[in-house]
Amino acid sequence: MRHHDFVIVGAGAAGLQSATLLRSANCSYAGAEAGLFFSRYPRNRRLISANRPNNGRGKSTEWALRHDWHSLLSAEQSFPEFSSSWYPDADDLVRYLHSIARGLDVVYNASVTSTARRADGSHVVKTADGRAWSGDHIIVATGYRHREIPACLRAPSRFRVFTYETFPAEELRAARPGEAPEFCRGKAAFVFGSGNSAFETADLLSACAHSTNLVYKHRPRFSFLTHYVGDVRVHNAGILDRYQLKSLGQLTGMRDRFLIDQGPDGAGQMPWPGSFRETLERSRGWRREQGPPEPPVRREEGACASPYHEFYRDSPADPIRPERVAIFAGGFTTQRPGLVPAGDGVGRGKFPPVGPFWEDLRTAGKLYAGVLMHSVDYRQSAGGFIHGFRYLIRAQIRYLQQRSFGVPWPRRRFGGFEAALEHGLGRVQDASGLYQMNGILVDVVLLAADGSATYLEEVPKPWIADALGGLPSSSAAAAITIELDYSDRGVWSEELLWNVSKANRHPALFLHPIATSWAAGWRPLSSFHVPEDFDGEWTSADLVLEVVFAMYKAREALRLEELPAGGGPQGATPTGDLEDRAFRSMVSGSARAWRLLCRGRSGKRLERCEAHYEATLSSIARQLEASQRSVAPEVGGGGAAAAAPAEPSEVCGEQ
Repeated sequence: MRHHDFVIVGAGAAGLQSATLLRSANCSYAGAEAGLFFSRYPRNRRLISANRPNNGRGKSTEWALRHDWHSLLSAEQSFPEFSSSWYPDADDLVRYLHSIARGLDVVYNASVTSTARRADGSHVVKTADGRAWSGDHIIVATGYRHREIPACLRAPSRFRVFTYETFPAEELRAARPGEAPEFCRGKAAFVFGSGNSAFETADLLSACAHSTNLVYKHRPRFSFLTHYVGDVRVHNAGILDRYQLKSLGQLTGMRDRFLIDQGPDGAGQMPWPGSFRETLERSRGWRREQGPPEPPVRREEGACASPYHEFYRDSPADPIRPERVAIFAGGFTTQRPGLVPAGDGVGRGKFPPVGPFWEDLRTAGKLYAGVLMHSVDYRQSAGGFIHGFRYLIRAQIRYLQQRSFGVPWPRRRFGGFEAALEHGLGRVQDASGLYQMNGILVDVVLLAADGSATYLEEVPKPWIADALGGLPSSSAAAAITIELDYSDRGVWSEELLWNVSKANRHPALFLHPIATSWAAGWRPLSSFHVPEDFDGEWTSADLVLEVVFAMYKAREALRLEELPAGGGPQGATPTGDLEDRAFRSMVSGSARAWRLLCRGRSGKRLERCEAHYEATLSSIARQLEASQRSVAPEVGGGGAAAAAPAEPSEVCGEQ
């Protein structure tokens, strides 16, 4: 049995990402995979992850990853080489993953049957075909599996019940004009679920079934309102149109009793106006006032206490009304007995509980990768998807290299704050990890007493201290973090989508840079928000100025923290003094900082731009000295950008 530094259970996108990065780090590894998730899912074979192969002129490979949701980091090929579709075919992703796997030490069609930790701390992994590996660490990247069908829907019935995994979607996709699979042809189809798989299934059935009913237990959430990529995508939600356009499609909460033929209104959860509900009631042939309330269903009836049971409480077979077919599309879980434990409530228990850098809480050296990492950022960021967890896996391997192999977290050292600021601005404008894992991965700038700065990229915010544990005196250093994030997600609504003021809020509602100052011991002091940029680039002069000013304010917040309470110059409070101090520091640092405003220019255009800003800011500085008044622009709205004059006009043809 061969021994490795790492054994990877699962060689889908996450397992291959781990293997690719471990190979780049010169670590030994082996991986085993039973079968790729994307070979089976989604059942309509159309992915909901975005692919933008054309990013405009002058964009870096790093920037392109902001809009490429499938490519793996450090891989020799990128996904846009395999597909040019915005929502690609799942088979294209399978081809891409197989192409990546050919250069890695992974095997397929190898079902892992057991894992164990030995007395010496190493791990042993065995497969059904008799193969075995041992390793110092085990990375579990087994991904999702479909939830088991509830006992309620397994109850004996006069019609068949499928799951999202078992219903014959291939027959639907292969049906020729005028044909339809027997399992759904002319029947009333009921799809149970509230996520993308349920909506996708309802769409697939619409041309085969007599009518389509999507029955939800939890009210569906839509990504265009929640910012969460895992919520229902609009292109899967055709059933919403079909009801309003009288095309025999509808949604209903499980407690809305019009699913059965008689009975009063239950404790419904329909998110629709009363007229909509009344129309549904009329369409099912009963009225709210019909009959006395029915007795509650006892637990032993159908071995079920949930509202699923009401689906079976219909009248005997009616030759006039269509037959029924049911499909349970209740989503996915990561739990696998003996390998991935049940969660602790995050995502309804979908993800395993984890310690720092996604290590198992009970077994040392056992780590989770891929969608199993999502408990930390569930509904906040993209850690449950390729375009997010590829960066989390990179951070995990950097941490393991530092902890177990003595390789420190990658860092850059700068002689002064302005040099680190310039690098940070470039990261805001270009980095894909900060962009995709918003609010979770941050860049860290450690500020030393001698004025030098150490820059570390893409550190998980919950575990900054763990990541910097190998850096001497890091716990005693003051620091600034740079990240991209939204602000208040809870305010988003359908009305706000059409409100032009949404782009002018402070803090910005959309993704935007945030600079945060941290005192020694990793105590957060203040955060400074930069306005949003629709293009996500922050390259225009006014937005560059906002980013630079936010960074200077974060540094001045650290300096003011060292002053006696209330001890700013001229008796000003630290809060009132901060923006004045930041602006003065920014002006004095113009030799480097203001040159950033003129990026992209060369020759005489560069000279004119630099001279313009130098003269203007020197004038402002003289006015400040003369008036002895504080300049206190507001962050993100009439702030530093308001003080910047319009750029000089360009001369046609000038180089």
